[in-house]
Amino acid sequence: MAVAAAAAAALWRPQEEGLREICGILEQHISASSDQARVWQQLQHYSQFPDFNNYLAFILAHAEGKSVEIRQAAGLLLKNNLRAAFNSLSPTYQQYIKLELLPCLGAADRTIRSTVGTVISVVVQLGRVQSWPELLQALVHCLDSNDLNHMEGAMDALYKICEDIPEELDVDVPGLSERPINIFMPRLLQFFQSPHAVLRKLSLGSINQFIVMMPTGLLVSMEQYLQGLFHLAHDPSADVRKLVCAALVQLIEVRPSFLEQQLRNVIEYMLQANKDPDDEVSLEACEFWSAYCDGSLPPDGLREFLPHLIPVLLSNMAYADDDESLIDAEEDESFPDRDQDLKPRFHSSRFHGSDDGEDDDEDIINVWNLRKCSAAALDVISNVFGDEILPSLMPLIQSKLENTSDATWKEREAAVLAIGAIAEGCFNGLLPHLSQIVQFLIPLLDDKFPLIRSITCWTLSRYSKFIVKGIGSQEGHERFDKVLMGLLRRILDSNKRVQEASCSAFATLEEEAAEELAPRLEIILQHLLCAYGKYQKRNLRIVYDAIGTLADAVGGELNEPKYLDILMPPLIAKWQQLSNSDKDLFPLLECFTSIAQALGPGFSPFAEPVFQRCINIIQTQQLAKVDPVAAGVQYDKEFIVCSLDLLSGLAEGLGGGIESLVAQSNLRDLLLQCCMDDATDIRQSALALLGDLARVCPVHLNPRLPDFLHVAAEQLKPSGVKEAVSVANNACWAIGELAIKIRQEISPVVLTIISCLIPILQNAEGLNKSLLENSAITLGRLSWVCPELVAPHMEHFMQSWCTALSMIRDDYEKEDAFRGLCAMVKVNPSGGVSSLAHMCKAIASWHEIRSEDLHDEVCLVLNGYKQMLGSGPWEQCLSTLEPSVLHSVEVIESKGCSRLWVGVSTPARSQNNLKSNSSMALASPAHQEPCSSGGSGPFNGLIICVTGLSKEARKQVMAATERLGGQYSASLHPHCTHLVVQISFSSYVLLVSRFLEGGFIFDGRKFEHALKHGSRNGLLIVSLGWFVDSVKRNVRLSESLYSVRSVEENGLPLGELNRLVGYTSAENSCLPAMDFGDAKPCKTTWQSHLQSPRKEFRNTESVLSKACIYIDPYISCEMKKKVVDVAAREGANFLDHWFAGCHATHVVCEGLSVQRYMGHTSNLITPVWILKTVKEKYMQRLVHLSSDLARQISLLLENAQTNLPGQDTVRVATNTKSPTCEILKDSLIERQKIVDIAKQGVRSRRNRRMQSCQLPLHPFTPSNLLDSICWSVSDPTASACIYTESSETEEASRDHSPVFLDARDDGRNSDTSFDNLSRPLRESDKREVILKSHFLTILFPIDRFGELGPSARTFFSDGGFTCLRVLDMIYNFYQENMSADEIVVAIHTDSRHADRLRSIYASKESIDHDVSVKRIDFLGSRRNFESLKRVGGENNCNVYELLIRA
Repeated sequence: MAVAAAAAAALWRPQEEGLREICGILEQHISASSDQARVWQQLQHYSQFPDFNNYLAFILAHAEGKSVEIRQAAGLLLKNNLRAAFNSLSPTYQQYIKLELLPCLGAADRTIRSTVGTVISVVVQLGRVQSWPELLQALVHCLDSNDLNHMEGAMDALYKICEDIPEELDVDVPGLSERPINIFMPRLLQFFQSPHAVLRKLSLGSINQFIVMMPTGLLVSMEQYLQGLFHLAHDPSADVRKLVCAALVQLIEVRPSFLEQQLRNVIEYMLQANKDPDDEVSLEACEFWSAYCDGSLPPDGLREFLPHLIPVLLSNMAYADDDESLIDAEEDESFPDRDQDLKPRFHSSRFHGSDDGEDDDEDIINVWNLRKCSAAALDVISNVFGDEILPSLMPLIQSKLENTSDATWKEREAAVLAIGAIAEGCFNGLLPHLSQIVQFLIPLLDDKFPLIRSITCWTLSRYSKFIVKGIGSQEGHERFDKVLMGLLRRILDSNKRVQEASCSAFATLEEEAAEELAPRLEIILQHLLCAYGKYQKRNLRIVYDAIGTLADAVGGELNEPKYLDILMPPLIAKWQQLSNSDKDLFPLLECFTSIAQALGPGFSPFAEPVFQRCINIIQTQQLAKVDPVAAGVQYDKEFIVCSLDLLSGLAEGLGGGIESLVAQSNLRDLLLQCCMDDATDIRQSALALLGDLARVCPVHLNPRLPDFLHVAAEQLKPSGVKEAVSVANNACWAIGELAIKIRQEISPVVLTIISCLIPILQNAEGLNKSLLENSAITLGRLSWVCPELVAPHMEHFMQSWCTALSMIRDDYEKEDAFRGLCAMVKVNPSGGVSSLAHMCKAIASWHEIRSEDLHDEVCLVLNGYKQMLGSGPWEQCLSTLEPSVLHSVEVIESKGCSRLWVGVSTPARSQNNLKSNSSMALASPAHQEPCSSGGSGPFNGLIICVTGLSKEARKQVMAATERLGGQYSASLHPHCTHLVVQISFSSYVLLVSRFLEGGFIFDGRKFEHALKHGSRNGLLIVSLGWFVDSVKRNVRLSESLYSVRSVEENGLPLGELNRLVGYTSAENSCLPAMDFGDAKPCKTTWQSHLQSPRKEFRNTESVLSKACIYIDPYISCEMKKKVVDVAAREGANFLDHWFAGCHATHVVCEGLSVQRYMGHTSNLITPVWILKTVKEKYMQRLVHLSSDLARQISLLLENAQTNLPGQDTVRVATNTKSPTCEILKDSLIERQKIVDIAKQGVRSRRNRRMQSCQLPLHPFTPSNLLDSICWSVSDPTASACIYTESSETEEASRDHSPVFLDARDDGRNSDTSFDNLSRPLRESDKREVILKSHFLTILFPIDRFGELGPSARTFFSDGGFTCLRVLDMIYNFYQENMSADEIVVAIHTDSRHADRLRSIYASKESIDHDVSVKRIDFLGSRRNFESLKRVGGENNCNVYELLIRA
């Protein structure tokens, strides 16, 4: 240290006069009575001198004659200066400061040592540890000394470095044989045994900073670290115990496997720590429960402790005696708001397409404490364990609520808080008692204690859905009114805490109730506006929010004079009272935005002054940004954002009515300036307004339209998307809105925009969903208005674009996108051929194409490709589709057009024509009489009712029925003769899947009623096809061919199924002839496009233009890249997966891999064949074999490989052979090398946070199997149970009295009421055929964390698969030993099971005997069965993924 001081003195010395002046300034700086503004100016003046920081360092280190406060002030000022300008200092001054700091590590005063540690951390952060090797030497020297001051000073500095920049200690430093963390780790662990609490605290706190990073130094010392933690668990210092709890919380979050063996002891310790007398220790311990539930450990580990944990959490949820909220709660409205109460607020910019944003519940006091942490833990636990916790929790809540004395009000308040905390997780278990719970809570709204009134408001809001859903019944209606009026009373409460809670709760209720509030609008507005007149600033913001939420909820219902007379005058008065620089304008602007959107044109009387003020605010703030003095206000971007959003609200509400206001203003120029602003939230709101104006008055954007388009396109570049995805989202949406308004005027920038949209769609993973949807829609709109510009490039983006289109919900924007798709195909049909399967998936994503003309266009596209490709390639394309997609496409293709029928007014066919149609020849003569005018006709005497049709289609049915002499009935009654059934698009997909599985079920109340009771009245249930064909032929056809009842009773042949949904032969199709041109034959038109000289990216004359190539996975990555590069340039397409019968034209393979493909694929080629073909520009020679001969050769090759002389046979669990099997023959030394490499790979990946293994529960759909089974795959199938429906126990539940609030209940009923309901599998359950297919492929998870990916196994069954057989297959798979191939790969995974496997694999015994590890043992705790989920994608109709969880 003395050497460092001498070296510093040699570099620089202070001048006495300067030292005296600076010390004087610092003395004034710490004096409360001095003029701080003047002092600050002087300090800024001194900071201009290059050696000012040297003076500060000298004062900190040597001014022992000065007070500690002056030295500390010098150090803190030095820290701030270095943070701003360290790298700009000369190297000499940097070195001087470093040298002065090091001796101070052992300063006698703790304050000086702490300040020096802070400065050292900043220097390391800015200058890196490699540039200061002396620091590491000094820290080690101090830590190894016996001087407490030196040890504490070094530990303090080291702790701050670990806290701020832990990664700096895990780097290689020149001159050191080890990384710094490896040098310090043993010393830090040694300090766990120190007699000095401060050293124990700092050493533990330092190591804790590395848990998430998990460097090698800590990983190899983990056992010692855990022992040290357990040693410190009962440390007398509360600070140390707090850090122990913090360490265990971090470990359970990111490295739970380290605690698995001691998990029980850890949980028991945390239970005790949760009751620690020190609040900070108990708070840190309480964080453990949420971390455990959110982590990857199985819930079973915590389940048995719940009866002990829940009482602790409930006890800690009561207010502590020193809680600041108790003091704040006593303040009523007579107390003025304090400055700290008026927190800054920030406006959220408009984001088009965001539908998943949710506001978190806000408590009034934002300090995180034990009460809130306990409530949060109970919330998380309830979501994990659900109704299981109710038997332990509800008796405690009941007991606390029964004690009504004033002294126990905190206990009652905690009980109400607990009811709210479990609202989501335990909803099902509470449902039978919720009526009682709500009835009990309503009187608490008027409790004498403000905090009980406050928490009751919040708890009731948590059950808003239940309260609103019950409105349909008399009891529920009365309950809703009581809650509504109770909250309105509390809105007018005199206590400010209750005011805030009630307004927030009422806003939540508004969102759920929506239009149900309309009949109560007057009284609601009266209460809100009364509160508006009495609230102070802080709570006034919440009233604005409640008013805005009300407007959003009721919409146009608010647009009545009696409501506006209550609402608008106070708001307008406040609007006029506030200045343009008053931040209280923010919530008012937001409130007006919601009101303007709700009132629509009804806001017109207030629009002009609001519009003009927004313009003025934007102008003023833009001026303030460059010249605050001239503007008269300080710049604040929030004013611009709020004003832009209010203008958007006006545009959305007024529609075209805003045009006159825009025309008379300079909004266009202001908006363009905002679109180019540096602030992302200003650009976000500006682009939202640009899109809104494009919809209602695009003409006023025209003079600056190119500028707007250029600015918007800039936001879509990769750098813009990465920087501000919300801005890119709004820019994309605005461009789409402009495109459909200005049409061809957008053509100059179309290709620029397309070039930005394609990367977004092609790199969709991890991107905002709304951005992907808007990109797909905008790309479609650009294709619609400028197809000739976009179509030549379509093959480069069709697949990713169609994938994005399939994710968009049905609406008018999706219609626009598909119009673009159809327009592009008309221009360049060949560009879509390679993506035809993706196009079909996108088309099948429609629930219903409501637009008739779009439906017709889509049909033209499908039939056009069918004619263009011919039946063979078309059928081959369809064979790659999933069944649901295939049937959906066939529905659209067969219907031909969206109109219910075509040519109804054309003359009826002759009898001869009818008889020649075999499908219709069975109509009886009585039903073939031609229609005549008047009351007679084929439908004379018929009363027809329909179900499943749109409103427009019903009108057409009614008109046609009456024209043919029948009567139409909107409702189904006993006099109806026919019920015509139509199947919706989405129902059709479900219908087909059920049909294929052996059942056939229609939905709809009319249909269900007709099935049960129709036969007694002679009601005929027929498909829509009967009605359509009868009308087209002007006869009443026989109903027997169209009977829907026969489907249910006897099943339905595929031909009849097609007819049921409207499919007819080509002869009878209502589809017009395919024609993409003007009266040209379809086939000619498509051929002309194929031969068109239009320049495209793909060369149609390339040698591989028609090749579809699959590359074997054993081809090296380097060679695969070469093949893909050269073949793609020649127009080849590539397959990701190969199977026998796929449409691969060529398979690239080498060596023994050829066995897999011989006999199944005609063209087997090597990578060299591809490279040579491309180089010489002609197809190289191929040798062809018949398929049977090829298979014989394949068998010979396999036998030859198996029987090679001198080789030992390796026993494996499967018949799969691969090169990796040879690894098992290596020597013990070779195996040890492999294990070392595997370990190193694991360690290098361990800095990534462990992902949770739990998968969400999926609802029952046709694509899931056995999702109601409760079973562990490690247990015999006899132990499997099935979850029962609540209806099975409904009778039993009626016999039990309600558990809640029954003071005399002994709790036995409680257990039965809240248990999960399940029962063992019955014989009928076991024999039930769950999959009628002959083949079933299951993807089995192999390891604990899913690193290996699944293992596929295919099973065959002639009669389908029963429940028990599938469970047996799963159980038997996991009882097998892992194959040799799997073991070789599994040693590289990261889990404790892999550690054991590596040890076994590298042992001498494994050379003499095969490695034997059961699959179930390597799977770890991930054993709980969830379901079998069908895998999406091509050719996967019988492939199911096994979902299991820990």
